[in-house]
Amino acid sequence: MILAPFVTLLAPAWAGTVHLQSPSPVSYRIDDEYVARMVVTATVDDVQYGHHIIEAVDALGKVLASKDLSVGNYPTFLRYEDHRFDILDPSKMSLEDLGLDNLAITPEQFLDLERDLAKRKDKKRYKVLAPFVADHWFEMRHVDSILGAFDTLTGRVAAAVLLAPKTIDPYKFAAIEDHFPPGEYLDRARQAFLETGE
Repeated sequence: MILAPFVTLLAPAWAGTVHLQSPSPVSYRIDDEYVARMVVTATVDDVQYGHHIIEAVDALGKVLASKDLSVGNYPTFLRYEDHRFDILDPSKMSLEDLGLDNLAITPEQFLDLERDLAKRKDKKRYKVLAPFVADHWFEMRHVDSILGAFDTLTGRVAAAVLLAPKTIDPYKFAAIEDHFPPGEYLDRARQAFLETGE
């Protein structure tokens, strides 16, 4: 399935993210305001916490389906099809199914990063990682592998905080919890990913 480019808006404080998808182009409105027009996928990052009415609309403005949605900390994934919205469970779906696979670092780029990290100590690893994070997006499986390259808890938590805003699937935080013992380091890493999902 070929997906249209994402529509992304800037996020104010205390706002959640809603990912919308459909098998064919439709427009989307949130609380009667258009957020995307005639697209297959859209990501809206500026939805205030609380209840909102999400609508799928045809080219003439006719409402095809609507849903009362509560927006909170974690991204919400909705699929419009056959005149209804379904909430998708991202933990049970691939990034391709969620329409996010085109954002992640390529396997070749990730292999280059892993090789570079393996040659260095923690302080230098962070300096190698920072430019990669500036230029790429990561899946939680990448984050898991990267954290394993760091020898110290301080290095791991610094890497986690750096990677969190550029992680496509922060709701999969459980995949990296074993890199930290219970306590301050785990809490700092978890908070970084929770803030990303807000």
